[in-house]
Amino acid sequence: MGAGTDAFSLIELLTVIAIIGILATLLSTSLVSAKRKARQTTCIGNLHQIALAMDLYLDDHGERPPAFETLVSTKYLPNTKSFRCPEDKTGDWGSQVENPFAPPASIGDSLGAPPTPAPVSEFVYSYLSPLPWEQPAWDRLNRVDALAGVAVCQLHGVRRWKEGPPSLYAYEGLVLRAQRDGAVVRRHLFWPEGGLERSFVTDLAPSAPVPEIGPLPWPLFTDKPAELLLEP
Repeated sequence: MGAGTDAFSLIELLTVIAIIGILATLLSTSLVSAKRKARQTTCIGNLHQIALAMDLYLDDHGERPPAFETLVSTKYLPNTKSFRCPEDKTGDWGSQVENPFAPPASIGDSLGAPPTPAPVSEFVYSYLSPLPWEQPAWDRLNRVDALAGVAVCQLHGVRRWKEGPPSLYAYEGLVLRAQRDGAVVRRHLFWPEGGLERSFVTDLAPSAPVPEIGPLPWPLFTDKPAELLLEP
């Protein structure tokens, strides 16, 4: 090699390596962000389809469907993939969270016979809805808010803890809400320590405290004041 041959110094090599590392980090961050936005877009499309199917069902039947699965069986929304969010790592977040509001998993007779497992549906879904609520609660929600949510996804928020079974309180922050008119709106909801009865935060009221609102997660489905929801 001749004496006049150019060569990189150690400092120059380290500088180039550092620049490459920074560019790789920026590219990786951009890819992660793009994938996250793509999953949100898919989820918004799913929620929009659910809202439209729900509205058609309500118009045709004059009452709510018993469950999401009814929209599939009655062909209002036959594609079961529309009920799954790409962020759902459990594959069945919605039904697992709503399980406390569902009928008991087993039934026994009055003579003390061993309980018989109740039928388990193979239909799985990611989204939460007010469909499992008692009729008075459903009626009150729709009376107070004509644009109340019919399906919501909380899986794009921040996970509060990593371990444990699915829970209504496991995520906070961004919530995607499908309204009766088909629109999908973004809201931000934060659970206080001690449960949802104490207060909540939305985009419309960033720091408004709310009185106790009972065991149902009203803030997921409406921005209306809790006082209206509790009126008889």
